[in-house]
Amino acid sequence: MAEATSSSQVYDLLILTDATSSMDEYLHALNQSLPKIISISALTGAFARIGVMAYRDYCRPGLLEWSGWFGRDGDIGRDELLHFMRSVRAQDGGDWPEATKTGLASAYSVMREDAKTLVLLYADAPPHMGGWDNGPNYKKEIEYLTAEGCKLSPSAGLFADWVSAARTLNGTGHGAKQAQIFSIVCSHTNEAFGPFMYMSHQTKGTCIQMKSPDSPLISKLTMSVLLAWMGVKKAGEPEETFDDAFNLCYNNLDDIDALENEKDPKADIYFVLQRSQVEVFRSNICQNTLSDEKQLRAIITPRDIPVTDFAKRYVSDEDYRKIVVENLSKIIREDVSSITLNPVFGALWRAVCNDRRNEARNVLIADLGVSIANMGSSSEKSNLQTWLAESYNYAAEIAAMIEEVPLAERFPCVFLDPTQHWHLHRSEDGDEDDQKDGTITSFTCSQLLEIGRSCDSKILRRLGTVLTRLTYVTTPEELPNHVMGMKDDELPRIPIALAKQQHNRVFWKILLHLVVPGIKLGARPAALLAALSIRMGMRPLMNAADYEMAAWKDKWNNINASETWNADCLALILDADKSFEARRRVLDVPQELQEASFLSTEDRHLFETLVDYGMLMANLNTTLTAKIGWKPTMSKVPIGPLVVCKACHFPRSVSMMAHKGICGKCITPKAQYVYGVTKAESILMSVSQGTTESHEASFVECRIITCRAQYVVYNVDGLKVHPKCYYCRFVGTDRAPWVECRKCLNRMIWPHEYRPLDQDVAQNFLCSACNSGRATIVDFEITLADLCKENGDKWLLRHDGKLEKPFEDRSLFKTVLEAGIDIFAEHVEVLPQSNTDLRIDGKIIHNAAELKSALTSWIKSRRTEAGLCNLCFSNFRKSTLRSACGRSGCGQRICRDCKASWYSMNSRGRIINTAALCCPFCRRVPSPRAVPKSDLVFLGNLKTAVEDSGAWIYAWCCACSFAERMMERVCAQGAPPEVRDWECEDCSAFRTHSNESLLRQAIIRHCPRCDVATKKLRGFDHISCGCGAHWCFFCCRQLPLDDIYRHMANVHGGLYDILGAEDDDDVEMDLD
Repeated sequence: MAEATSSSQVYDLLILTDATSSMDEYLHALNQSLPKIISISALTGAFARIGVMAYRDYCRPGLLEWSGWFGRDGDIGRDELLHFMRSVRAQDGGDWPEATKTGLASAYSVMREDAKTLVLLYADAPPHMGGWDNGPNYKKEIEYLTAEGCKLSPSAGLFADWVSAARTLNGTGHGAKQAQIFSIVCSHTNEAFGPFMYMSHQTKGTCIQMKSPDSPLISKLTMSVLLAWMGVKKAGEPEETFDDAFNLCYNNLDDIDALENEKDPKADIYFVLQRSQVEVFRSNICQNTLSDEKQLRAIITPRDIPVTDFAKRYVSDEDYRKIVVENLSKIIREDVSSITLNPVFGALWRAVCNDRRNEARNVLIADLGVSIANMGSSSEKSNLQTWLAESYNYAAEIAAMIEEVPLAERFPCVFLDPTQHWHLHRSEDGDEDDQKDGTITSFTCSQLLEIGRSCDSKILRRLGTVLTRLTYVTTPEELPNHVMGMKDDELPRIPIALAKQQHNRVFWKILLHLVVPGIKLGARPAALLAALSIRMGMRPLMNAADYEMAAWKDKWNNINASETWNADCLALILDADKSFEARRRVLDVPQELQEASFLSTEDRHLFETLVDYGMLMANLNTTLTAKIGWKPTMSKVPIGPLVVCKACHFPRSVSMMAHKGICGKCITPKAQYVYGVTKAESILMSVSQGTTESHEASFVECRIITCRAQYVVYNVDGLKVHPKCYYCRFVGTDRAPWVECRKCLNRMIWPHEYRPLDQDVAQNFLCSACNSGRATIVDFEITLADLCKENGDKWLLRHDGKLEKPFEDRSLFKTVLEAGIDIFAEHVEVLPQSNTDLRIDGKIIHNAAELKSALTSWIKSRRTEAGLCNLCFSNFRKSTLRSACGRSGCGQRICRDCKASWYSMNSRGRIINTAALCCPFCRRVPSPRAVPKSDLVFLGNLKTAVEDSGAWIYAWCCACSFAERMMERVCAQGAPPEVRDWECEDCSAFRTHSNESLLRQAIIRHCPRCDVATKKLRGFDHISCGCGAHWCFFCCRQLPLDDIYRHMANVHGGLYDILGAEDDDDVEMDLD
């Protein structure tokens, strides 16, 4: 921990808490607060040591638990202290009062004389008091404390009496140890909070009463009490507010210091002596509402010297800077939202942000970004992002930069004319960022800073809107009259000269300050903004953008900037590079940049390859129109070449001839005619002695892809299965004697012994369908992904084995890391030269070259095909559409919003709509992986609700989170009455007839590994504990992470895993 401040007084912090069965909320709050308390102490030097002690009562073992001291001269480390706090379990208790005196005596025994101890005392029950408590535990406590040679300490007997204990702790009794006690109590009974009022008053502390044991309130009060005691308050930020918290104090203090013991008759106005005298005590109490931190500071006696110099200390003390980084890193990982609520963390975070020389700064900022992204609460995330934006206000710094530019270089410049109203259309800003007032200044800091994370079209459109609204003037005389007299602080004007090296090229970093005052981009986002300006052809800013991009020539290929390695960002850089090279060839760039370039030859080739690869991935679902030979399905076309069968003497199609001049009908044994037609009848079907080659017959195509030879079917009605030729059925695959049509490239069976000797039919065959003028080459729409299933991907992508899974849905960054940046462009090529025939269901694609050309056009133009959501009928990128249910045979694709809204129609406390549990199209239960993760996915008893839906109406119980019967389905005249916050009969009865302690036990479980108390506020029953255990909240069973959801579905009656994704063959996965 950090060294104490310059004050001669040294302070220790001791957290003393009742740990009986009703204290779960307190213990949970302390687990949340303790890491922050440790960090505050380390950052401010407020406490030399920190310890935690828990007390219970004499009815069972486990009376006291003590962590030991953490800190300077302590005997445990931070992790040990936190582990101890997590291991304290609320249990036992016996009678109502608890062994608070023993707890204080134990606390006194570990205190030291050369330090003052700040005690945070948490309780919801009174100590054993002699005036009204004559129970067995009271007697046991007195005997234990007053026994000769008490194990606690020789001074333990001083705590057998409450008045004596208070004098001992405030230093006016025996001994030199001294404590200041702040009591946080939740109780409505006078007997309970009276003793704590007295103890806090006598030790110059404060007694705070809560109406209910609310964990967030306890955490807020804990931190606010400590900060108020340290003399720290937020600068220019909202005060923390409290609900249902009160300060308890006395009206009459005349005899408070004259009490001899806890049974002194004069004590009846300071705490309850006899229950019959409650009104006497109550008349002396003043209860003041605590609504915010300002009121709290007014009633707390602070430390002698406030802790206020920690931010200044950061600047001058190198060792302290390391402590700050270490503790901020822990806070960001453990409870990132506290950084906005705690002025210590907030002040030091801003100090680190301003310290550009600190190498750890960027790591902390990156960690903060990750933590924000992983936050579950949207409101907390929004509050943190708002606070963070305020932390990056560089208005003063930007004003100083502009002021430093010599007057002769102040023009040309750009500014945002305040008199021009630039209305934003909805399409200019996207659906998600619809501005309230519809003007350019309504953009937020976070919206403009997004270019540092993504170059998505929406973000570029937003910044393009900004660039096109700026006013550019070259001389002071060109300034409009209405702005000519305005000062720089009223209307910032940014000189173009700031783009040059002598001014540190800050122009693009501060340009957006014109829209959102105080915003400043990092070096990389600033260069991307310059690239966008070039891509848009912003002539007034072109030279400034060229200087910026030229300076970044060797910086783009940086593996540490993962945000660069995506198709949108690389495409933006390549477009700027292409523009510059074109202008350089015609001498349309500044003279000093004539020999410059934006990219090296190697980087240009690498980026082009990566963008092509990225666009290839984005076009996997693009539909291409292929031309292939037709597929006859009992289609009638001229029969073609004939041979007279030697057995039946009928002219037969050569496709039906067996060996030795016998047709297939005649050579087939009678026993094989088993489908209601005799052999004699079959021979006479669809044939006559007068049949010629021009007569029409029914053709089919063998379903075996490697064969797909066509042949004539005489018994059309008898074909009840998919066609399969004689050779594939009886001889073997690929043994059919077929010939290929030179036009449609279809095949027809023509045995060798019946081919004319004077014709080379194998090389010059024209099928009867083509010969008769039928359209035998048809269009077939197919996606690129489906085309690869049959043809592989070598024709599409050469990667020389450097990409293990080339079409896996992963980022370009991960892909280039896998292959190696230095060799990626050498070993990866999109659409390499290839003469490989492409096929669909075995048929050669006639226009393969045209398909490749069309695909090349999609890739090089960086476009993707739009797809239609089949639920809302809006157009989206095909890659963003998802299978509606993940089941094969359905094929319907819908947008993310429709998918989320459909499967989230059912909500907690409402009637369950069983129809909305299934696919909206095929009405089957969707694949588990196709349903958006929500509470509904793992709702218990849902399978039963679906099975009983014909007889019962089920609802989602908001108490036990199970689907339970609500009413019998007896009327079909209309929908049942709507309900909200519905509870099942069992939960409702339990809530009505159970006391507060049982209710708490019902919503609190203990981790099966570390035994820490856990309260589930919302969500499904998978609990991921800090100790690493994964367990089911409903049955407290610990399971491996891979098995936890299957357990909840199978054991507790979930619906969406009844098939099991791993065991279900009927699952259609998205390739994108």
